[in-house]
Amino acid sequence: MLSLLIFLPLIGLPLWLWMPPKWHRWGYLTLTLLQSMIVIGGILPEALNTEPNWLKWTENITWIKVSLGSSGWFQINYSVGLDSVNVLMVLLCAIILPIAGYASYSISKNDSKGYYLLMSILNVSLYGCFLAADFFLFFLFFEAILLPMYFLIGKWGGANKESAALQFFLYTLAGSLFILLVMIAVGFSYYDPIETARNVGIPIGSMDSFPGKALSLHIQELIANGRIEPQHIVRTFRFDFGHERDAHGLPLNLIPDSVLSLTKTWNGYSIRSIAFLLLLIGFLIKLPSVPFHTWLPIAHVEAPTPISVILAALLLKVGGYGLLRTAWGYFPDAAITWQGVISGLGLISILYGAWCALAQKDLKRMVAYSSISHMGYVLLGFSAYQYGGVTGSMLQLFNHGIVSASLFLLVGVIYDRTQNRDMNSYQGLWKPMPAFTGFTLLAFFAAMGIPGLNIFIGELLVLSGVFHTPELSLTVKLLATTGMIFSAAYYLRATNQLFFGSFNTLEESWKEKLKDLTLREWIILLPLAILTLLLGLFPQLLTHLFDVGLSNWLPQP
Repeated sequence: MLSLLIFLPLIGLPLWLWMPPKWHRWGYLTLTLLQSMIVIGGILPEALNTEPNWLKWTENITWIKVSLGSSGWFQINYSVGLDSVNVLMVLLCAIILPIAGYASYSISKNDSKGYYLLMSILNVSLYGCFLAADFFLFFLFFEAILLPMYFLIGKWGGANKESAALQFFLYTLAGSLFILLVMIAVGFSYYDPIETARNVGIPIGSMDSFPGKALSLHIQELIANGRIEPQHIVRTFRFDFGHERDAHGLPLNLIPDSVLSLTKTWNGYSIRSIAFLLLLIGFLIKLPSVPFHTWLPIAHVEAPTPISVILAALLLKVGGYGLLRTAWGYFPDAAITWQGVISGLGLISILYGAWCALAQKDLKRMVAYSSISHMGYVLLGFSAYQYGGVTGSMLQLFNHGIVSASLFLLVGVIYDRTQNRDMNSYQGLWKPMPAFTGFTLLAFFAAMGIPGLNIFIGELLVLSGVFHTPELSLTVKLLATTGMIFSAAYYLRATNQLFFGSFNTLEESWKEKLKDLTLREWIILLPLAILTLLLGLFPQLLTHLFDVGLSNWLPQP
């Protein structure tokens, strides 16, 4: 089922790609809706009816296995799985991707084949990235996101689209190089206990004889005692083996004296700590965090509306998810070492993003900078490295995806009518566009963190986790709370400019164009508005999916 979910858009391409151009959008939309049906109709009900500590669906096939002679075996798996850490991101894909596809109505029919082909590749890459259970496979999907986004911005973007696409490409590629270095080190440092046991003839036909972590502990003891020779060890990229820990929190399945072993140092610094820092930089570029954020505003401004929606709602979340899955998953010991740096970057992102948003006149650029500020809360929650903070960060990732998609779609409504996003060009829009005003105010208030709307609970849990972490300074804790004040400042400023007063526009001809929402726009915006309200009032609908499962590899408060 998971492989079908990932590759369905590519499987269906031959069925619709050669149809007349008017059918391209509907063909893509049909396939993404089928994916959503698999997630919402098949996976989600099972997840809600099971214990939250679950790994319900897994697929694992040996893909590449190479002998390294006396150094053992090198193995790469096609391994995908759904668990408590990635279930929210998969659900977010199921919500956002059909909406972005339906919102692509402005794409010229002459260009539609290339556009929807690239959208299909991007779709596969996003689902694959979130579902990959092997670091190598994750990296392949992570890199596969790069090219379709580059062409989607560079071909269908605004006036400075080439510059925006190039910045996006170069920044992401630079981050990928850091991640690649650590991925290679991981592959040569961790072993697969099941395949290693098979290599030395340990019978594991029935896993009942090795409940829980018993097999990993048994193999670890045999390797430590020299009873399993190096040529029989099978090295692996699989997340489940790399994240497995013993009762003392120390990593199991770590090859003695490997590059990532606990005792390895370089110029007096722990190699594991350096590896964590490299992953941190690589994924902070994608998140993005200050000072690696400069590619984001121009990418958002120049990207067409559907691509801005995917960029804000899903691509930024790859950065947050990647940090949690790899950096915190493989190197929890190093996460404590860098805790002060991480919390500082999170705080700077919150404040700097908010201040920049406050200075903007371009509505889309303001929303772009607000995304940097909101992603700062994600990083701050991760820095606390305790259950409450990380829970808040996961909720923030999901809920910001819903709200940011709404905001960019609403900006697109104005831009489609007048080709102008300057807030000073409009006044009193509530009169000709009451429905647009209602949806916009709901999204603005949610982004401010108003209680009862979905962003609030994530920020509250992040701040709660930070205040319950004695290692973080009081200055960080107090300043982090001011981010919500600045969010209110720039969104209320936009509200006052756009909707209050008598109806007026920069050009008189725009008044005839500024009609209220069409049926198509209602269909796009209404589901997001409902989720904004529903998840603000009932956040346990989300927390039930991951709350207990997350505790398997995070310390309790």
